[in-house]
Amino acid sequence: MNNALCYAHYGCDPYYNMAVDEFLFQQALNKPSAIYLRLYTWSEGAITFGYNQNVEKAVNHEKLGSTPLIRRVTGGRALFHDPSELTYSIIVNTEHLDNDKITGSLNQTSKSISEALIGFLSELKLTSHYVRHSSDSKKGPKFFHSAPCFESASKYEVESNGKKIIASAQRRIGNSLLQHGSIKINGVADHPALKLSSTGFSSNDIQLLSSSNFNALQEIFFNKMAEFFELNVNRIQFSDSETELIRNYSKNLKKNSYFKRNIVKQ
Repeated sequence: MNNALCYAHYGCDPYYNMAVDEFLFQQALNKPSAIYLRLYTWSEGAITFGYNQNVEKAVNHEKLGSTPLIRRVTGGRALFHDPSELTYSIIVNTEHLDNDKITGSLNQTSKSISEALIGFLSELKLTSHYVRHSSDSKKGPKFFHSAPCFESASKYEVESNGKKIIASAQRRIGNSLLQHGSIKINGVADHPALKLSSTGFSSNDIQLLSSSNFNALQEIFFNKMAEFFELNVNRIQFSDSETELIRNYSKNLKKNSYFKRNIVKQ
């Protein structure tokens, strides 16, 4: 049985949240068989957008206001993270790893992770399923660059009651992968800088996620991931030196948040 290190972070700064995912991805690049699981929330609303998206087309800057805007190192489209959502990340180095559910192709791992997330939602009494085919009507560069992430569901993303409830994006470098995504158990909050037309609620309509709720949800999440992927899970916190590295990375990210960041030279 493989071992996984698990991190839970409640109400963190948006730049810090992205910095942690990128830090763990960097760590995994040099650690064969490494598995990191993370569940976190946001101290304030923020918009992240995909590595290859055109930020000028993805976001209406005139309506952005003071909302942080950050380019992810993963793909996908722009979305608004608000303090009511859960966000997960799974980081793996597949070298020497004996686990069929997370060592396959992008499609295979995306499917497996979606199945695990569906199991997590089931524990919350939410019925869901993954999308089997992306919509042909919502493909192409124009839609990709301008449409918000929750405007449509791509293959293996998760829907509940006919609406997208989990949006995920993945990045691979060598034997390592990072997949992270938004779990909208409290609804999809809208932001005026995004062109969400169908499912958005005002932020005022969204039920905030308390720290006590988060603590209960993280127990369910890590247990479900351990069960599905057959893992020994170990809760862990960053050391003082790791925390300092991440904070410094977060400060640099804040200064250059629109730019593409290469995790390694490729």
